[in-house]
Amino acid sequence: MATNDQVLVAVLREQVTLEQKGVWSPLGMRGTSSPGYQLTATIPESQIFGVPFADIAGTTMVPLTHTLWAAVWLGLAGEAVSRAVKVSRRRAAGNRGGDAVRQALGEARWRLASLDALLSDMAERTQTLLDEGAQPTAGQSVHTNSLKVAASETALEIAYLSLRVCGMAGYSEEGPFSVARIIRDLSSAPIMINNSQLLDTTAQLMLMERQRNW
Repeated sequence: MATNDQVLVAVLREQVTLEQKGVWSPLGMRGTSSPGYQLTATIPESQIFGVPFADIAGTTMVPLTHTLWAAVWLGLAGEAVSRAVKVSRRRAAGNRGGDAVRQALGEARWRLASLDALLSDMAERTQTLLDEGAQPTAGQSVHTNSLKVAASETALEIAYLSLRVCGMAGYSEEGPFSVARIIRDLSSAPIMINNSQLLDTTAQLMLMERQRNW
């Protein structure tokens, strides 16, 4: 094994020491608490996975993380739409609101439904891949990367549409109709494994696929 090889290891709590090297004060997703650490551990060779990390990442880590992230972002977007619906019902009862607001709510809903369908399809593909235990093809990797990009961009668009519906009640950081925190958290989605990087990788993978009609 070369000294610069990336490997996966299983480390027990009592085998490791952590020294915090930084602070974590991001715009959103504060609950992840991800300051920098220096990790020091001494482990037996038996705790080092013999399978190349690239194979592990391609088979399990990447498809799982993209699918799970997309599910989280879908849930946040769904909550934003739910709050927008509640605001709209109150306005309807008082004969308030306008066409532009209703259109924003309708657009948020169809985007949410489209993202839900995309995630359901990709979840089935991921489960099949895991069941087979096979390395993903270039085409499968294109689908996985596309899900991450689509989910991160669409969920944020849905949250902004919901903000337009909720108005100042949504812009406030307090109250039952606030979508401020949802927008802050979803703003991290496109830059968690930057979408620009994923799109570049996806384009390269598309060139590796067998000829197909798009």
